[in-house]
Amino acid sequence: MEEYEKNLKQYRTDLKQWKSWKKTQKRKSKKEGMEQNDEAEVDYMVEEPTKPSLPTQIDRHDVEVQVRDKAANIRRRPGEPILNPELSLSGYVTPDNSCPRGEVVRREDILKHSLFIKILFNNKEVSRTVTVRLGHDFRVHMGQIFNLQIFNWPESIKLQVYM
Repeated sequence: MEEYEKNLKQYRTDLKQWKSWKKTQKRKSKKEGMEQNDEAEVDYMVEEPTKPSLPTQIDRHDVEVQVRDKAANIRRRPGEPILNPELSLSGYVTPDNSCPRGEVVRREDILKHSLFIKILFNNKEVSRTVTVRLGHDFRVHMGQIFNLQIFNWPESIKLQVYM
């Protein structure tokens, strides 16, 4: 609706300009008609601006159907996880001697960093891993098992990675 109102205002200003241009052209043609008194006509082309067209009214039903379709396609289904993480060790890391100097420096800088994971159960921290340094291949092996006794179905289970 805001876009339609904006287009309608633009249409009105364009229509006023077009009408004023038309009026001046009529006055000019009347003056020339009196002055020429049946002399040979001189043809000259003045570029005529196009008459603006009224913007189309937006059909609320069509817009509502489009929005509902888009929301249905984008919306996460109930019970569907937000992320589907897949962990694998099948990746290939380029050796340092094949990388440019900037990448080698970045990898050396990464070796100085360490990380840990907080385990949140219903938005409360129930455990955290030990701090582990990143390896030269950007991998971390936590190797920990956490025992958690659950009495009720959890509202949320989150793993937060801190570096």
